[in-house]
Amino acid sequence: MSLNDFSPIDRFVLRLGRLSPLGLREREVLQDLRGRIFQAEAGTDLIARGSHADHVHLIVEGLCGRFAQFSDGERQITALHIAGDVPDLHTVAARSAAPSLQTLVTSTLIRLPVDQMAALVRSHPAIGEAFWAYSAFDAMLLERWAANLGRRTAVQRMAHLLCEMALRLEDAAHGTCRDFALPITQPQLGDALGLTPVHVNRTLKMLREQGLVTITGRRVLVHDWTRLAELGDFDPSYLLLGGASPAHSRGEGVTA
Repeated sequence: MSLNDFSPIDRFVLRLGRLSPLGLREREVLQDLRGRIFQAEAGTDLIARGSHADHVHLIVEGLCGRFAQFSDGERQITALHIAGDVPDLHTVAARSAAPSLQTLVTSTLIRLPVDQMAALVRSHPAIGEAFWAYSAFDAMLLERWAANLGRRTAVQRMAHLLCEMALRLEDAAHGTCRDFALPITQPQLGDALGLTPVHVNRTLKMLREQGLVTITGRRVLVHDWTRLAELGDFDPSYLLLGGASPAHSRGEGVTA
């Protein structure tokens, strides 16, 4: 059975179980979670700035961005979240700390009541530990994004982001680390990397001319994983995926 055969909730439970041990009973009660499934068009705000959360979001399909929002209305993408992610899980413990979330493409999500999630934490300590571990992964993701923006050149930022998304999408069974779909526009990429759309275009052209990556529409082909990872100074350990990608560990490239 492949990961694609599992329900969205099952995938979330599998991810939690890889981060922290879960017994059969804990898995069963998590799989019994019930929420409201809905579809949101691109550009939909899922959580308003400063809101008090009464539910969390499990992304079933699509792509969402987490934002820092400023008093003048400007926003900065601080993380990308893919199918299988629950980007606001930490609000089970701190409802006033809900992040600003927006769909970047038309996306399908499940809203899970915070009260229901909190009750599971109280009755099943192992679930609380798994939520804690997931929140630790989330914090590590944000830390790496901050370092990427503050300490790297444009081409290094782009290389690092592509490596991260490649492994996360492969782990979620949405392609491989060498061939995956990334449904994001160049302006959105620029927002995530602190670059203008023109600079994004130049950076992608540089990666293409160096024989590292080709992006056609929403499809990303990685031609030389080793060189791309070296360029981005990419260490996958912060993703807590239980080991690097086979392509990363063996230094394999690919020819398109």
